[in-house]
Amino acid sequence: KFLSLLFLTDFFPPKFSATGQYSYHQAKKYSKKNIKTSIIGISDKKMTLTDENLRIIGIKSIKLIKKSKIKRILWNIDVCIKICNETLKIKKDFKYIVLNGTPQFLIYFVYFLNFYLNKKLIFRTTDFFPETEMTINKNFFLKILLNILLSLTRYIKKKTYKIQFLGYDQKKYLLSKIDIKKFQVKRDVCLVNFNKIKKTNNKNYKIIMYSGNLGLAHDYKTFVNGLNLFFNKFPQKKNRIKIWINSTGQKLPDFLNELRKNEIRFFKTNPIRIEKLDKLLNKADLQMIFLKKEFLGIVMPSKIYCIIKSQTKILYIGPKESDVFYLGKKYRNEDFVHVANDDTVSLANFFEKFI
Repeated sequence: KFLSLLFLTDFFPPKFSATGQYSYHQAKKYSKKNIKTSIIGISDKKMTLTDENLRIIGIKSIKLIKKSKIKRILWNIDVCIKICNETLKIKKDFKYIVLNGTPQFLIYFVYFLNFYLNKKLIFRTTDFFPETEMTINKNFFLKILLNILLSLTRYIKKKTYKIQFLGYDQKKYLLSKIDIKKFQVKRDVCLVNFNKIKKTNNKNYKIIMYSGNLGLAHDYKTFVNGLNLFFNKFPQKKNRIKIWINSTGQKLPDFLNELRKNEIRFFKTNPIRIEKLDKLLNKADLQMIFLKKEFLGIVMPSKIYCIIKSQTKILYIGPKESDVFYLGKKYRNEDFVHVANDDTVSLANFFEKFI
């Protein structure tokens, strides 16, 4: 049976976007199997590249300013219109559309466009929208709008050809809300090759690293409060910990301010190219993953896959029911440490043994 695919995503590599990198990887993988594949995403300039069975179409978007809600909405609309426009130009070249949860409005644009296109839609869950927005929004009128949007989103998901879940926690969450006929758990993968370097730490301090996105779903406060509790009990050990933040994200300024407020010193760097990620992650003695309990089942931190492949110990602060816990225990049992949200005492006790 003739198979042809169109992937729709947000930022192409080398820009920072986990979903963009994963979509790009999947598109390349399918094209190498002699499947006609196209991918549309955001690049620095408008472009079309063709490589045997793979066609890459880049759109240029207006600048994304995350701090402004209005500008984020305008960016979202701009990107969705441009992606749909490019989709229409190649409408005869694919039978299936695979789209992610980003840009967040794309699911609505593509659903209505598909009344004309009449293709099979495969929706790959990344971060659930509008659920993520609803967990942090307190505005009464906006909550009403988001609930309306939620009903529409779930209706669209019921009507798609197939849903791809990032993990069992997402599957459990959505199947408890709506009836879906066709679905599968299709995990992200680590796109980094790790060189097997024997780690030896002869230093008299430990490097604790947070690398990757730091957004609404990440529980950095438990970490700061637990570390503060440890330092209050053992002030002489303050010099035994070096905190390395290699990150971007909406909540990064808040995290850094929280560290400064508690007089916790840190070293900050910007994310690097994916080819160098193995060396960066392996410089740490401890890698951290944060997840707030209210985001259980709607956010799956995909960084777990590369952190599992690194040779560092892992500290996960978040709900035990998340697939982060399942994967950490399965693949890195003894090197995986779990602390529940707000359990600062257990975290301080861990640092006592670790340092």
